[in-house]
Amino acid sequence: YLAAIVLGFVFWMWGSIPAILLLQDFLNDPATKSIAFEYTFVVGLVAIPLITRYLLKRPAFSVALPSWPPRLADYGLGIAIQWAAMVVMYLLAAKVSYRGWEHVTAAAVPMLFAALLGLALQTAFEELYFRGLIAQATRRLIQWLPAVIGVQAVYFASLHVGNVEA
Repeated sequence: YLAAIVLGFVFWMWGSIPAILLLQDFLNDPATKSIAFEYTFVVGLVAIPLITRYLLKRPAFSVALPSWPPRLADYGLGIAIQWAAMVVMYLLAAKVSYRGWEHVTAAAVPMLFAALLGLALQTAFEELYFRGLIAQATRRLIQWLPAVIGVQAVYFASLHVGNVEA
């Protein structure tokens, strides 16, 4: 599991480099910069199921669905809440940009589509990495569920400290 966690992180960071280079033109505006950032998770998202399958010798889907049958209503509710919060954040980022609301209304449909697609990539990666690999690895070491949740939550939060500062 430690090797899987390290490899997942490496693919996540490695995947950021080509995405940022390809999306360089979008980095001047805070709203489009936020959307472009979402696409830096593509390589890691593809790598984690492969790591699970070939390194951990488990079915690729088991990193996301360790128990069967999955509780799809819970997944759907969580995704809906996170997407709603991110759409609000994108709109606020556009409001504080130099272009203001006019830019948002002129490009609202493509911007919203790009944001939702990118958000799906980011949330899927983060769920597979943090609540998949890290929580499952922690569960093998610690049996007390609040500690398992706490370990992955602290790791997740530590990587997002810059978001709070910004």
